[in-house]
Amino acid sequence: MTNADGSPAEMSGNGMRCVGAWLRDTERVAHGASFDVETPAGIKHVWLTLDGATVGMGAPNFTKAAIPMRGPAWETFQDQPFDAGDGRTMRATALSMGNPHLVLFTEEDPERYHLEHMGPALEHHELFPERTNVEFARIAEDGVIDVRVWERGVGETLACGTGACAVAVAANEMGDAPVEVVVRFRGGPLHVERRTDGEVLLGGPVQHVFDAVVDLDELDA
Repeated sequence: MTNADGSPAEMSGNGMRCVGAWLRDTERVAHGASFDVETPAGIKHVWLTLDGATVGMGAPNFTKAAIPMRGPAWETFQDQPFDAGDGRTMRATALSMGNPHLVLFTEEDPERYHLEHMGPALEHHELFPERTNVEFARIAEDGVIDVRVWERGVGETLACGTGACAVAVAANEMGDAPVEVVVRFRGGPLHVERRTDGEVLLGGPVQHVFDAVVDLDELDA
């Protein structure tokens, strides 16, 4: 997988679900099938559903070495105050879901934040030597977690699968969310389940948008 700026990404949770739905829709695999996808972040298991796909995203890792985040390798950064760069201090958790995430919890509607200004600075924050994805999250009254996401190497996107998992796990660690929760992005809701064995499952619908043809020989030239 390649980001919009040309940089490599370890994996994409929604990307894995789209791959699964495409394989099903083009009859390369059967409806209801499951299979493995090899990624730089490890092998991910995909289950096809009636309207989409579910991916086994692996277990979260909170150590600074795994994220990576500057500081002693064994330390974690969970439910800590963090300067968001606009004069506000938020509760924050950093973790890896195969790629780095900084989750910022706010009492305000995430729609109120200027991600085009805050996102780049946080992505390139000095604490994250390989940059980081950033999520602004609020737990709504209905128990759903509303999120806007700034993705490393891309900018603001309509949804992020690994980001959904990071937000759900961070909220669960703080005692603010159950092991199963809906994470709601601008692009729609995703379902996240944190199993007792540590595995995090990411599920949701997949909708066909468009088809395209790419001339790879021309790109190489």
